[in-house]
Amino acid sequence: MMNMKNVLFGLIAFISFSACGTMSNDSADKVNQNTESPAPPQDQIAVNVDVEEFQSLIAKKQGVVLDVRTPQEYNAGHLTDCTHMDFYSSDFSQQLDQLDKNKPVYVYCKVGGRSGKTMSMLKDKGFAEVYNLDGGYDAWSKAKMPVEK
Repeated sequence: MMNMKNVLFGLIAFISFSACGTMSNDSADKVNQNTESPAPPQDQIAVNVDVEEFQSLIAKKQGVVLDVRTPQEYNAGHLTDCTHMDFYSSDFSQQLDQLDKNKPVYVYCKVGGRSGKTMSMLKDKGFAEVYNLDGGYDAWSKAKMPVEK
């Protein structure tokens, strides 16, 4: 009786292991595709930077400084030579599509939340370089950096 249980167990184990090895390469690739997230381009940059770094980057004037605050916030004061796009606008994502993906985008909001989300959106859209002002306009103002009203 004990010998029969061993044979039965061995047969079940053999069938189980054999079945696992019969997956075709195509099937294995599909499984891998479903479980692995796509790797972002290795040359893509999307980082939070402090006020001093942000100021240094925008001084090069090689991209667009993007203010994603509301019109009221923007009109109360903003960075010099910036582009304004309201994060809460119904066509915000489409507005982002109008920017050049190959030029750096320096994005900020009031304290960093909306601009952080915008940075992620731009990264997902394939923008090469995105820099988010850590602490936003509030940090910029507190550091006594230049603003326009």
